[in-house]
Amino acid sequence: MKNLEIGYSLMPNHRGKGYALEAAKACRDFAFKNKIANSIISIIFPENIASIHVAENNGMQYDKTVLYHGCNVSIYRISIEKWNSIV
Repeated sequence: MKNLEIGYSLMPNHRGKGYALEAAKACRDFAFKNKIANSIISIIFPENIASIHVAENNGMQYDKTVLYHGCNVSIYRISIEKWNSIV
């Protein structure tokens, strides 16, 4: 089975309203309910605190830092097992 990525980007005037978290949770739930993935990641720039909060509120935990297209990024991950324990 695959790993999938959840990503989101909102125009500044739509940020902070919960849209990213709502969409991220819906994507996570769809992927796990339909057995599309064993785990889901988000690739986040370490300085993007708002996106880190979305990932953490989506049940994800920091996994590791990697070099991605020449930049250090943080990988946040949730497994299907973890998801089963929180739904």
